[in-house]
Amino acid sequence: MQTDTEWTHAPVLSCAFSSDGQTIVSGSVDKSVIIFSTKTGSILHILTHHTRYVTACALAPNQPLLAIGSMDKTVTIWKLGPASQSTVGRLRRTESHIENWTEKDVRNWLSAEGLAEVEQQFSSNNIDGKELLDLTKDTLLNDLKIESLGLRNKIMRKIEELRSKMKAASSNIPEEFLCPITWRS
Repeated sequence: MQTDTEWTHAPVLSCAFSSDGQTIVSGSVDKSVIIFSTKTGSILHILTHHTRYVTACALAPNQPLLAIGSMDKTVTIWKLGPASQSTVGRLRRTESHIENWTEKDVRNWLSAEGLAEVEQQFSSNNIDGKELLDLTKDTLLNDLKIESLGLRNKIMRKIEELRSKMKAASSNIPEEFLCPITWRS
């Protein structure tokens, strides 16, 4: 059996055993998840789809499911199979790809930010991620007919936060090293 120093290439932040004790899963700062066989000590799979540290791993007790949480603000559910792995679903879209958001992603973001009252205006005007990033106070007032100054200001603050996060993500500075308020180093 291999030692854990042979298994990992970076510090491990999370690990979990399967309920039958046959499998162990680890998540680390190198953004990977490694699935091991406890019988042989061999690596079964390495998952490398996250863009930030993997901080949480959990195996479902009675189903072949693996949940992975990351500092990239996503949780991914994987269905484990004997020959391959397939993703079941991503629960939250990363904020570094806002320009690729669909209209539905924008509506979900509005709801999550407490702005559900403007979802209809955004939906009827086909506001996707690219359009969202191009919005101005004037556009909100004149085109989307959002009369409330306070609501327009709140929307613009939230959009500016997204722009700052995108800028920070493109600077290659890990999010962990940025101020959570200003998104600057």
